[in-house]
Amino acid sequence: FKDREARVGLSHGVPVQQIIDKIYHGLAFRQTGPFLPGSKWEHPDVKPIPYDLEKAKQFLDKAGWKDTNKDGTRDKVVEGKKVEFKFNLMIYSGSPTYQQIAEIIKNEFTKLGIGVQINPTKWELMLQKLRKKDYDATILGWVSDYKSDPFQIWHGSQADIPESSNSGSYKNEEVDKLITKLHVTLEEK
Repeated sequence: FKDREARVGLSHGVPVQQIIDKIYHGLAFRQTGPFLPGSKWEHPDVKPIPYDLEKAKQFLDKAGWKDTNKDGTRDKVVEGKKVEFKFNLMIYSGSPTYQQIAEIIKNEFTKLGIGVQINPTKWELMLQKLRKKDYDATILGWVSDYKSDPFQIWHGSQADIPESSNSGSYKNEEVDKLITKLHVTLEEK
């Protein structure tokens, strides 16, 4: 997951519109960042990554994840050891919706040669795992308040702090500069 090409490939493999239509019956909105769609903080030029399995395969190939032994699962030599692209997807066990979303993702990733093990987890244990960054991948949701301050979850300075809210270890220098600037400006634009 550290490789950007692999992450973009995975993003192309998630059928977001299908999830919106099938799971949320068309009553959800595609989001391209931490700000609510239609809010004054959402940037209209940020476009979503489209669902495209062929593009997903190209990005995964470029990242070096290929099915070299033709067993249906992509693999790659990492630190001198051949590893298969398989991971655990942690979801909240009390959410049938997350279970349905995870099943769709698992199905699509299987088409890409990626193994997904869905791991329903009780909320208390999930929080512990998130704080300790003890998971491969997860499905989560956040709700922004009226202040829309992304610092706690998205600023890179929080990424390596044990048990911080930046459980995804997100780091991006440009985003950090913008978040820092947001704290000292009164100009909405």
